[in-house]
Amino acid sequence: MSQKLYYWLALTSNGELQRGESIGNARQHVYLRLAQKGYQPLRLRYRQTLTQRYWKVTARITLFKQVAALLQAGLPLLNALRLLPEQH
Repeated sequence: MSQKLYYWLALTSNGELQRGESIGNARQHVYLRLAQKGYQPLRLRYRQTLTQRYWKVTARITLFKQVAALLQAGLPLLNALRLLPEQH
């Protein structure tokens, strides 16, 4: 399944506006992830489908370093991989 990049605008629990980007398989997944963080999504806009060209060499290196750090911290691989989309 292809990954998609979404831009979002949401209210925090303090009533502050927060903007960001999230990667997900579908709009609903990104919406749920924001709600789980305690955000009230106001706008969620599809930006682009992320192809292999999107993941440039430096981005891949960063990703692998992050996975390595999480694994060295003792997280199981599946948990580490689940945390990564929240950071990107």
